Amino acid sequence: ALKSGYKSSERVLFTAADGTTVCYGALQFPADFDPAKKYPVIVDIYGGPDSGGHSERFGSWDRKTDYGFIVATFAGRWSGGRGKAMTDSLYLRLGETEVNDLAEGVKAIDKLSFVDAARIGITGTSYGGTNSVMCLLKYPDLFQAAVAASGGYHWRNYDTIYTERYMRTPLANPEGYESGSPFPYVKNLKGWLLLYYGTADNNVHPSNSLSLIQALQRAGKYFEVQVGPDQGHTGVRFERIMEFFVERLMISGPRK
Repeated sequence: ALKSGYKSSERVLFTAADGTTVCYGALQFPADFDPAKKYPVIVDIYGGPDSGGHSERFGSWDRKTDYGFIVATFAGRWSGGRGKAMTDSLYLRLGETEVNDLAEGVKAIDKLSFVDAARIGITGTSYGGTNSVMCLLKYPDLFQAAVAASGGYHWRNYDTIYTERYMRTPLANPEGYESGSPFPYVKNLKGWLLLYYGTADNNVHPSNSLSLIQALQRAGKYFEVQVGPDQGHTGVRFERIMEFFVERLMISGPRK
């Protein structure tokens, strides 16, 4: 791969939002990367409890870099394989711990000379869609664009076997259910947002997206929606994701 002109990925260390836990991530670069230039970044995220992680190993490149983006992945306190104490940090706080750690990861890479801190995008599907929306709304000064697919936007709208394992019931943890949803933050939207859902999604019901769309409309916010007719729990087509980020981060730039 190096002989073909590709650049090795680089490890990132950052401190979680608790101020003590060391977390990891990685950056992948365009093949023609020039450290003297500044590049827009796409954060690729899932971020559900006990998922993902980071290890130093060989792997294929992320083709989003072919469009001139640095691609960042982070492994915050949601990561698997790091013990019960890490998982405990999410208990009763889904939608908070992960998002706050993602913000700390972005703050860390914003300090790098070749990262354009004014052009940070984030994308994900399912739990990654939830995290993408939450990051754009909760940290509008860190993230400028998001593509969010098939996200669950309030835990009361998801299945009990998963939700109550971490969040208990809405009656037992009302504060957690609200603060872990994007609804308290819709007024903060100032970046570019593309929402996607499939009309036949029987995992994350379309009511999740529809309720968020309604809340954003009532707040008078500008955003885009793409619908997958008769599609289930699916993501946005790769070419559309890249079209959105090229247009919004490279051509339009941050919303004024």
